[in-house]
Amino acid sequence: MAYVQAIQALRDYNNGVSDTPIMKGAIDRIINTPPRGIGPKSKKLIRGNAVEISVEALVKAMARKDLREQVRVAALDLFNLMNRFAKMEIDRPSELIGKLLEETDWIRPLQQELDGRQAINRMQTLQEEAATYRYVDGFLNTMSQKVSFKMDDDGLALTTIHGAKGLEWSVVFLAGFNEYELPSAQSLREAAGGDPVEERHVAHVAFSRAKDLLLLSWYQDQIRPDGRLRPMIRSSFVGKIPQEVLHEFDEKYLKVARDNEPLDDYYTSEEEAFEVMFG
Repeated sequence: MAYVQAIQALRDYNNGVSDTPIMKGAIDRIINTPPRGIGPKSKKLIRGNAVEISVEALVKAMARKDLREQVRVAALDLFNLMNRFAKMEIDRPSELIGKLLEETDWIRPLQQELDGRQAINRMQTLQEEAATYRYVDGFLNTMSQKVSFKMDDDGLALTTIHGAKGLEWSVVFLAGFNEYELPSAQSLREAAGGDPVEERHVAHVAFSRAKDLLLLSWYQDQIRPDGRLRPMIRSSFVGKIPQEVLHEFDEKYLKVARDNEPLDDYYTSEEEAFEVMFG
């Protein structure tokens, strides 16, 4: 992503969009990835007192006497790579990523690393995601929202299923898991009683975002345009999930007697019910 970001910034600069390309830390991420022999100390020297390594700082690094020759050559190679790709007439982000992986020979060293397979899988996932976009700028706008997720323990990310591709969270809430929503009414009509395969794939994407716990919720009624309530049912995809991994969690467990004493087989709070149901 940082490579694509840096290349697009240079394109904008070459096209006169801005006086100084804003890299948003992209060069800091790619300057030694894959390894070029530019260590933390050299990166700090190149950055100086600035927040991030700019294009100007990268260019100046090519001739700085206080940097090792290997670092100066590596800075030159990286700048030439960025500039060459910025001048290429490649609009599709998936094609750009493919050529970057080929040019940098990034996959080969990853194959030798202990967790390299996971990194390669993430790159393949990113390239598959990129294939759904026609232009680089649109791809960057969407993906920049994803990679900016930096949350503490109390954080919550709100996203669409499409926007969650390639991401994972410990706990995922899938809201509105109703028939005619997922699968959609249109997909059910097109399937004509058969299996809405594409919608099942979307559901699988949503399910697999959760590493530890997935909570599915659906609504019982929908307000019609005339103000009346339309009864709704949960998604038929619930029946596709192995029953041994499902746990029902109903509001009845939270009912409390008028004298504030818990009824038999009920829980006194959401916390107690959640702890018993899900551990």
